Amino acid sequence: MSTPNKSEIPIKHHFVPKFYLENFSIPNSEPLNLWVQQVGKPPRLSTPKKEGYERNLHTILTKDGTEDRSLEFALVEKEGIAASIIKKIIKDKGGQNMSQSERLNFAFFIGLMLVRTPQFFTEIKRMTAIYNDALTKALNGDTEQLAKLAAAAKMGTAEEFLKNRSKEAIKDWLKQDKMHTYMHLISMESLANTHAKKIYEDMGWYYLLAPEGYEYCTCDDPVIRWSPNDTEGWRHGIGHEETQIFFPISPQICFFAKRGRITQSDSVQFINELIVWQAQRFVYSSSENPEINIYLKQREDLEKVQPRKVVIDSRFKPLES
Repeated sequence: MSTPNKSEIPIKHHFVPKFYLENFSIPNSEPLNLWVQQVGKPPRLSTPKKEGYERNLHTILTKDGTEDRSLEFALVEKEGIAASIIKKIIKDKGGQNMSQSERLNFAFFIGLMLVRTPQFFTEIKRMTAIYNDALTKALNGDTEQLAKLAAAAKMGTAEEFLKNRSKEAIKDWLKQDKMHTYMHLISMESLANTHAKKIYEDMGWYYLLAPEGYEYCTCDDPVIRWSPNDTEGWRHGIGHEETQIFFPISPQICFFAKRGRITQSDSVQFINELIVWQAQRFVYSSSENPEINIYLKQREDLEKVQPRKVVIDSRFKPLES
């Protein structure tokens, strides 16, 4: 991957893309504004540029002090592809005119949104430290460690791993922290592709249009993975037969995927309530929706006395299949 000039990449790295949040802006506002709500605080106005980011979230600081922002550059490229597809879905009020390539790219974007949260990067940093330690031991002659590493990373046999990557190259990775960047990239892309394959091949796709007078909201973790009969609501993975995907792409349209046919559309209120409980901190909307405040207050009150996973189980009823 080519590394762009440092000045080309901003330090504010959006884990919720700016173009996506612009879809939930107040109509005709200039500049684009949207409503932001969270537990225990009054609603406030903000802009898509100021939301859904962390400074240098995707920046890798190498041992020589260089900032490697190639991961952010790769994500910006993926977002550009997704932005045009989502714009088309909004214009058509559905995906009936999407090509196979567009469907594949949209599925990948949904998979990417599932794994690009700050929590994901924290876990990758932890995993990278383990891999670096294993590689160091492997390079010092511990072939068992190398075999375990290759198997865990799904890189094939230890011999294939060494054949494709010389010991000198691996040592250079460790010295320059290139393994850290590599782990971010392969883990994110691999998981996103795994999710995308299941969403694309195994699930039916639907577009739920909000009735007049109703709007979808979204949040800082906007792809909902929901298993209606699971005791914890969203513990099951994408591959589970009951898992359903909700992904609002505008105030008027929510992407919905599940295995099998749907017998009814789930209400805007139900999906918005799921969004409120999915949010890590912030809920975004194009209007100051009083229902969001009600859901946030319910969440705040229940979380005072119950763990969140138990609250999720008590709040929601199984969806119709």
